[in-house]
Amino acid sequence: MKHEAILVNIARGILVDEAALVNAVTHGQISAAGLDVLKNEPPNQNNPLLQLSQVLVTPHVAGLTDPMLEGTVHYISQVIEGIAAGRKPTSILNSPGNPRRLLRD
Repeated sequence: MKHEAILVNIARGILVDEAALVNAVTHGQISAAGLDVLKNEPPNQNNPLLQLSQVLVTPHVAGLTDPMLEGTVHYISQVIEGIAAGRKPTSILNSPGNPRRLLRD
């Protein structure tokens, strides 16, 4: 990565080698990092990433924005309307052969 690069991870904490990231930021190999996820959550307060001023760590909520919430509400309402009209939601990824059992006390 270029020295001016900023690493951003909003996917999975396991994707980033945290020790290597600390080393890269500390030695100027990259300029900064923005992390919405870490390998271990909640992070240990001794995690060196939390000590670096060039690293911003958020508590896995960076995607929680007004446009995301509004889009989710709109999408869910479309799914509910479709189900009420007898249509199968297009977002279903699988069709289990057997109905799932109800959870009971």
